[in-house]
Amino acid sequence: MNKLPLFVYAFLCVLCAACSPESEQERAGKCAVSFCEAFYNLNYPLATGYVTSSSLPLLQYYASNIRQEHLDAVRQSGPATVSLIHTELEENAREGRVVCRIQNVLEADFINGTYSFLTEIQDTLIVRHTEGTWQVRMDNLRRNGK
Repeated sequence: MNKLPLFVYAFLCVLCAACSPESEQERAGKCAVSFCEAFYNLNYPLATGYVTSSSLPLLQYYASNIRQEHLDAVRQSGPATVSLIHTELEENAREGRVVCRIQNVLEADFINGTYSFLTEIQDTLIVRHTEGTWQVRMDNLRRNGK
């Protein structure tokens, strides 16, 4: 029996599966991970591309308090790494929560002028679908796992 048609059919199935469009849940998760990678590595200009317009003042506050010593410490310690734990969208698929694990996190105390590195934290991010893209809403950051 000729196995070539079966092979071609299997190849086409794999090709179609690989090219299938991302789900909204996957897009929301990717947005949150990209935001965390930029935010926790102190790349605030890049992070602005992942947040809602209402989040920009808070992001600008963080950026205005970062000093060169913070940037040098992150550079010396190595980048924060981010992994996706869970994504949950509301029924309307316009808003949701994404939980990320972030390792090697700079924790800065802007009032006392001190900083340290945390081995790992979990950040629960609120994501919102606006203007065709997913964005992080920073005005309700909830961190746990410190």
